[in-house]
Amino acid sequence: MQGGPDWADLLRYAWTDAAAGRDGLSPTAFLWLWERLGGRPPADPGALIERLIDARTCRSRRSAALQPLLMQPGLRPLLGYLVTWLMVAGGNSVLPAWLRHRFPALPEAVRRLRDEPCSDPACAWCRDAHDPRGQLERWFGFPDFRAEPATAEGGSLQRAIVAAGLGHGSLLGILPTGGGKSLCYQVPALARYRNRGALTVVISPLRALMKDQVDGLNRRVGFELCGALYGDLTPPERGALIERVQLGDIAVLYVAPEQFRNASFRSLLESREIGAWVFDEAHCLSQWGHDFRPDYLYCARFIREFGERHKLPLAPVSAVTAT
Repeated sequence: MQGGPDWADLLRYAWTDAAAGRDGLSPTAFLWLWERLGGRPPADPGALIERLIDARTCRSRRSAALQPLLMQPGLRPLLGYLVTWLMVAGGNSVLPAWLRHRFPALPEAVRRLRDEPCSDPACAWCRDAHDPRGQLERWFGFPDFRAEPATAEGGSLQRAIVAAGLGHGSLLGILPTGGGKSLCYQVPALARYRNRGALTVVISPLRALMKDQVDGLNRRVGFELCGALYGDLTPPERGALIERVQLGDIAVLYVAPEQFRNASFRSLLESREIGAWVFDEAHCLSQWGHDFRPDYLYCARFIREFGERHKLPLAPVSAVTAT
């Protein structure tokens, strides 16, 4: 047990008693196994788990986030999975779709533990994971945001938009051409991916624009975390990209609006937790959506129905444009 005695104690707690018996598994067998590995009944399971995940989660929200799992014996095995997943979170490890859909309490706990910023100055996780400037430097290597254009208060508008995105609110960002619009949704998208493995879907009007954004982002971060799905891909290219999305290798997926009517694309989205929907060049919604490319308006309907069908809260919607 590389995790030490705390790990054995946690697994003994999670996989014995009613937790193991719920699926017809023998609590006695699990008890025998964990005892042989040194597991003991924890005096305070909540404190034990908080100790194990201390450096990887929000200190202010731990207790409230863990309570729903601690209070229901049938959900205790999820605690073992949650703590184990948190040890590898931050890379391309994502929660399996079947687990998210069967146990919605699990992704909700992950969101509250890692992706819901608190205001406690002593919370090391939130001060790092939700700091706009820190995330900018982590992913792009820039020391600070552009000073211009500025907000009414005189601060960086670019930083204000990124901060709003990290706070998970829906937003409309208007910056002049060349003002760094893409960075305003890419930084929050990469932060969400690191925090909980979430996928950000970016609706973009032109293939050339998508390719430019994908190449630029992958080059900047040094990893191929971004991909584009459009009609001109060959079947092998499309299949390879779909597999990378499903495996959790993709953080930001650019798509043309017409993809939303494709059944395989809808199925692909169900394989990942959606962190946000982004309309790049958002003026196309009003300029093209009524007649030239009506699928733009269908995207909005799809986003609403997607959440309703899976009984999920609506993921934030961001729109950025220079117009």
